[in-house]
This record gives sequence, C-alpha cells and structure tokens, in this order.
Amino acid sequence: MDTSTVLQLIQEKCNQETKFTTEALITTVHDLFGAGTETISTTLKYGLLLLLKHPQVTAKVQGEIDRVICRNCSPCMQNKSHMPYTKAVVYEIQRYIDIIPTSVPHAVTCDVKFRNYFIPKNSY
Repeated sequence: MDTSTVLQLIQEKCNQETKFTTEALITTVHDLFGAGTETISTTLKYGLLLLLKHPQVTAKVQGEIDRVICRNCSPCMQNKSHMPYTKAVVYEIQRYIDIIPTSVPHAVTCDVKFRNYFIPKNSY
C-alpha cells in the first residue's frame, strides 16, 4: 500500500457499514510495525547465536555473500536470487527458533461483511 493510499484511509470518516475507523487503521499499522520489528530482532539475535554454533554454515554463507556482493557495492534485492544458500539459512533459522510460540489465534467474534468479502465467525 503506497503512502497516498494510507493517507486517504486515515482521512476517511467512520463508515458503519464496513466498521472501518481511523483508530482501527492506526492500531493495525502500529501492530504491523511492532510485529515486524520483533520478528527481525528475534531472527537476528538467534540467527547470530546459531551461526556462532555452526561455523561451517557461517563460512558457506560468508563465501556466498563475498561471491555475489563486491566489497565496494551495497547489497540490493537483486542479489537475493543469487544467494540460495544464504536465503535457505535465514528460512531455516526462522523455522528453527519458533518466533512466536504462544501467539494468540485471530478470529472474528461475529459474521462480518466487509466490502465484497464475507468473513464468517469461526465455529470453534
């Protein structure tokens, strides 16, 4: 979602039919930033610990990074497709560490119709 779309959504008034409120939007954006920050910091913390524990993996990741990204260049998203081992290590770290083990399941408390979508109340 681009900045102009977010700003347009923030400026809208509460719409009773869609149950959209500016407060709900702000809360959602805050939650997304908070969740993203926590996920990244946890992945980095445990990733570094795991890489210290497995120096052979660290050496292979470093070798791949050195081959793909030259010393005088900044990394970019195009490099990602050329680093399958590093990508696999990051995914394995995230799988292994179980970032949010006690996460609360999300569900609606009643049937909701939002724009052209119907979200039913879970039966469990």
